[in-house]
Amino acid sequence: MGSLIRFVILIVVWLPLAALNAWALQTLWNWYIPYILDMPSLEFAEAVGIALVVTYLTRPMSHEIMESEKDYWQDFLGRIAGAILKPLYCVGAGWVYLWVWPLG
Repeated sequence: MGSLIRFVILIVVWLPLAALNAWALQTLWNWYIPYILDMPSLEFAEAVGIALVVTYLTRPMSHEIMESEKDYWQDFLGRIAGAILKPLYCVGAGWVYLWVWPLG
């Protein structure tokens, strides 16, 4: 598949995933940080910026060369599934924690 098509697919998939990560960060921040550390709430745009910086600083760059097109798509879909499930799991775990041990 051409590089341009891969780039377009990456952008179309990446934007909603970046928004999902930002939503998870904003939700968890607003549940815990203002109460525990007496800091202000986090707006969505701020959460997007923080999530992007943290992702940039913590995610290793992969320079693997895929053997085939099938390997590329298996890796791509696995990463997409992980990128969707991770923030949902974190928010779910945070919700359960607040439900079991409410703050205040």
